[in-house]
Amino acid sequence: MNCKSFITMFIALTVVTLFTVGCSSNEKNADNQQVVEPESNETSSDSQTKRVIKHLQGETTIIGEPSKIAVLDYRLADSMIALGTKPYAMATYLGNTDLEYMEGNPLDGVVGLGDDINLEAILQAEPDLIIARQGHVEQFDSLNKIAPTIILEESANWRDDFRLFAEVLGKTQEADNWLKQYEDKVADAKSKIAPLIDSGKTAVVLRILPKEYRVYGTKQQLGGILYGDLGLQASESVEAIGKAEPISIETLPDFDADYIFVQVGFPVIGGDSDAEKNFEEMMDSSLWKNLKAVKNNHIFIVPYWTLRDFPIINEKSLEIVSQHILAE
Repeated sequence: MNCKSFITMFIALTVVTLFTVGCSSNEKNADNQQVVEPESNETSSDSQTKRVIKHLQGETTIIGEPSKIAVLDYRLADSMIALGTKPYAMATYLGNTDLEYMEGNPLDGVVGLGDDINLEAILQAEPDLIIARQGHVEQFDSLNKIAPTIILEESANWRDDFRLFAEVLGKTQEADNWLKQYEDKVADAKSKIAPLIDSGKTAVVLRILPKEYRVYGTKQQLGGILYGDLGLQASESVEAIGKAEPISIETLPDFDADYIFVQVGFPVIGGDSDAEKNFEEMMDSSLWKNLKAVKNNHIFIVPYWTLRDFPIINEKSLEIVSQHILAE
C-alpha cells in the first residue's frame, strides 16, 4: 500500500470513529435526560440580576425585571404611572382601570382584576410579580403561590411610602425626580395663593357619609396638602384629631374655619344619594349657616379620591385646592 492510500484510509477511519462516539454520547444524554444549561453571565443580561426585597411578610427575591406586575390596589397603579411605567394587571376602581383623575387614560390595556381581591382573576392573569398593600396580609400565602408577592407597609408619610415603592421597582431616581417636580408645583401654588389668604387663615376638611359627619386631621391625605404644603392653619380642634374622627352636628362650631373643603359620600357610580341627603340636612341647620366659611362662600366640594395619599392623587388635589382658593 502506498503512502497516499494509507493516509486516505486513516482519515476515513477517524471520521467513522468520531461519528460513532458522537451518536453514543447523544443517546446517553437522551436516556438519562441530562441537559447541561449554559452558565449565566450576570453582567451581560439584566434578566439574571437578583434583588431581595424586605417587606411586611418577610423577604421576596426578584429575578431580572418583571414584565407582568399585578398591583392589588388602584392607588399602587397611581404610583407606577408617576414612576413612568404601568402595571400589567391591577385592581379596578368602580369596576374600571380608567382612573378619573388621570389625563389621557394612561392605564389603557391594563388587565382588570376587579375592585376586590379575586384570586381566580389574578391566577388567570399569570403575573410574574404581585404587589399589595398591608390590608392584603391575610391573603399573602395564597398570593405567593401564584407569583412572588410583596406586601407594602404603610406609614404616615406618603413621600416615604412612594420612595419605598420605587425601590421595589428599581426606580428610585424616577421617584426623586417626580417628588422634585411636585415640590416645585407646591412652591408655585403657595406663592400664588399667599396674597389671597392672610396669615392665620384656617381650613378644615369634612366628609359627609350617609349616617356620619367626619373631620380629618392635619398630617395625612388632603390635610397634608392644606396644612403641610400650602401653609393654611388648623384650629386646635383639628390639631387634636389623628387621622379622622366622627363629629356630631352640634360640635360644628368647634370647627369653624375660613375655608371648608367637603367630600360627600362613598365612591359609588352615580353618586352616594344617602350621603347627599345627609349633607342637605346639615346645610339646612342654623349651625352650618353661621359658620364663617359659609357666610363668605368658602365652601368647596372636592372629589372622593382627594382623601387618598398617593402621588398623582396629591398632585391633582393640590391643583384643585389652589384653583378653588384662586377663584375666590
